[in-house]
Amino acid sequence: MKKEFLRNSLYVMVIIFVIGFVIIFSSGAIGKSMRYDYLKKYKNGVSSNQLEIYSNDITSNFRIAGQVISTLGGFGILLCGYAYYKDL
Repeated sequence: MKKEFLRNSLYVMVIIFVIGFVIIFSSGAIGKSMRYDYLKKYKNGVSSNQLEIYSNDITSNFRIAGQVISTLGGFGILLCGYAYYKDL
């Protein structure tokens, strides 16, 4: 029972780790998409400086979120792997 729980939690941590990497690598596309949505929202026009700052902030936020998620998943993988190995 304990080995099965450790194995399942290891799988969950690997999935969380992969989701974090997907968010990191797709942060540019997400930022670009949200920039276009921002342009659609303000049809009167937006200064290019303001648009660039908005786009960079969104991209950075998603990149940081992906890094945090993948770091937590990585630590979880290490802890679950160690506990699983020690239980053998």
